[in-house]
Amino acid sequence: MKLHAAWLAVALPCATSLGSVTAWADDESCARAYVETQRLQRSAQFRAARQQAVNCGQDTCSATVRSQCSEWLESIERALPTLVIDARDASGAAIASVRVEANGELLAERLNGRALELDPGEYVLRFRYGEQVVEQHTLIRESEKYRTLVVHFTTVPEPPAGGLAREPAIEAVAVPASSTAGVSTSLVSSSHATASAIVPLASDAALGPDAAAPIPTASYILGGVGLASLTTFAVLASSGYAAEQQLRRTCAGACASDQVDSVHTRYVAADVALGVGVASLLAAAAVWIWTPSEPPTSRRLSISPHRVALEGEF
Repeated sequence: MKLHAAWLAVALPCATSLGSVTAWADDESCARAYVETQRLQRSAQFRAARQQAVNCGQDTCSATVRSQCSEWLESIERALPTLVIDARDASGAAIASVRVEANGELLAERLNGRALELDPGEYVLRFRYGEQVVEQHTLIRESEKYRTLVVHFTTVPEPPAGGLAREPAIEAVAVPASSTAGVSTSLVSSSHATASAIVPLASDAALGPDAAAPIPTASYILGGVGLASLTTFAVLASSGYAAEQQLRRTCAGACASDQVDSVHTRYVAADVALGVGVASLLAAAAVWIWTPSEPPTSRRLSISPHRVALEGEF
């Protein structure tokens, strides 16, 4: 028992001493983080100040230090600027495989749509996409949140092996017309011989009767008049016949003269409409048959990766 008491007399002071050393070490770490937070915040080094504010806001620090560091942390978060990079390739499509550096410091290996954090100040931002590098000089302001910076690249990386080859550039070249009449058009072709083709089209005379002798406008008009007249004939004849049958049933042989005249008038009008309709249709056919067709023209079809163009005389 005396031996145990002796050990306790020695161990208790040692344990108390070790606890005091640990507490002193925690207090020293909290004190350093406390001081560094203030210094970095005053010099606008907000990213580093935020980390120090997190350190002195831990449970191992005193309540007073934790409270003050928590307030500073909120202030730092409000003052820390953020930047959103919108990178576009030559076609205007958004791209993500862009490496971003600010004054030589790597901010991102590639874009993921999230905002990047920067301390306030003047920067030379360097963006790398494939082999192309774009630099921009900009000023980042305190508390400037989610500022969008658009970066344009003028080239598009080559497609991977086995992928589709890039389409050649398209240019317009003049092609002489093969006929003396009409309006000449231009042919759209490619700068590479294999990227486009010129296909001669048959002339109007070789495209069939419809193409060789188009229906004249007068034939359309006369045909419309003829159809309308025949429709009128059908309506008048039907109504006249119905009225005649009605009279036969009600007053056969003793009908009033005005009733008989009404039926007669409908039949006469129906006959006139029939004559006009038949004459109009015959005239439309005659105009179509005897109207001379235009001389055949030469046309060619140009096919390129981006468009199809018809060239010739019209």
